[in-house]
Parts: sequence; C-alpha cells; structure tokens
Amino acid sequence: MRKVMAFGTFDSLHPGHLNYLQQAKNLGGKLVVVITSDHWAQEEKSRTPCLPAKERAKLVGALKIVSKAIVGNHGRDKLAVVVKEKPSVLVLGHDLKADIPRLGQLLEARGVRVKIVRAKAYKPSKYKCTLIRKKNGNLR
Repeated sequence: MRKVMAFGTFDSLHPGHLNYLQQAKNLGGKLVVVITSDHWAQEEKSRTPCLPAKERAKLVGALKIVSKAIVGNHGRDKLAVVVKEKPSVLVLGHDLKADIPRLGQLLEARGVRVKIVRAKAYKPSKYKCTLIRKKNGNLR
C-alpha cells in the first residue's frame, strides 16, 4: 500500500485543510499527517497555536481519510519523521515555503526516495488561518 505524508499546523481545521488532505489521500492508500509541534509553530509563525500539538493531532487523526496523525519533531531534525516513516509521496501545502529539489536531495542522501508534490490551493482568499483569525478579531 502506497504511503502518503502531509504536513501542517492545523490550528483551526477548515475546508482548505480538508481539501489539502483529500488531495494527499488521492495520491495513495495510507495517509500519515505530521502535525507541526508547538515549538516549530512558534518559531515559524511567531505565535502559539490555539490548541496544543497533541490535541491538534487527535482532531486530524479522527478524520476518516487520515490513517495516522503524529506530532513532528521539535528538535533540530525536521526530516527525522520522514526518514522514520519512509513515505512514497510527500505532499506539501500550497503555501509551504520549501525548495522541493533540495528537499528531495536531502532525503535521498538519508536513504529516502520520495516523490514530492505541492498541493493546489483551495479558495486561499477565504480559507487561510490568518484570514479566519483576522475576520474573527483574533490576530495573535
């Protein structure tokens, strides 16, 4: 069975997230979702998520299309979870800043050959956490 891995903070689960996860699921049989740790969310987004990573993982893991949801490493090695899980496909969010060829090289050097795909945006002017927080008056 083909394993697909997707990443995200999933701080406020919304239809854009569901579309992203469905795109990932459509690429294989088993969908493993890596939830951004609280530490990395703070580092990358300069804010603490509304819910702790373990709770976000429980919510995402409860979705029918998700086979497993795990919290990513909060240490320096962000790729360790990919090396451990060895997916066939990595699906990156449309807005995730990543150099895909470089990421592929780094993983291949660690023994992981993986196809890397960028998901298509789904109504990004409507479904983006920063926009939703702004609309609801929560600009943390």
